[in-house]
Amino acid sequence: DEVLVSVRATGMDGGVIEERNDVEYIIGSEALGAISKACEKAMLGMKKGEEAALKLSQSYACGEKSPDGAMVSVTLKEIYETKDVSFGKDKSVMKKQVQEGEGYESPKEAAKVSLLVSAASDGKCALEKFQSKTLQFTAMSGEVCDAIECAVAEMKKGEKALLTVTESDAVKEVQLGLA
Repeated sequence: DEVLVSVRATGMDGGVIEERNDVEYIIGSEALGAISKACEKAMLGMKKGEEAALKLSQSYACGEKSPDGAMVSVTLKEIYETKDVSFGKDKSVMKKQVQEGEGYESPKEAAKVSLLVSAASDGKCALEKFQSKTLQFTAMSGEVCDAIECAVAEMKKGEKALLTVTESDAVKEVQLGLA
């Protein structure tokens, strides 16, 4: 799982050891360094928007920076859901939800859809000539590329998502200038 967190670690004397705001963190990555293990244990039981205060012993804290232990504040700002939305369930189209949508319904076949595509990249760099565009189409009609059809079928109104497409044929979208 991937989350958006803010973390603040202070020594027992109140001095700030480390502070990170709005960090995208993958559970198990240990990217928060020495406090990763303790923060992960807390995050696994937290809900979006929740804040936890942890009192850590030296073995869980920041080692030499804080030999008496530390106090850590963890705020879980967002939980990103990433799932395979490809037609063949072969992970060629992965959707990472970055903002929840409204309600519980996804567009049904033949529903009118309005979708803002705000950015496109090759996986590393933004595509130079790409311009943000709102696509209006009928769901599951073949009017847009497979990658967009797959994603829209599992999105809700107002949802924001990041698509990762590994099959080049799935993302040929004339309306967006993606060949």
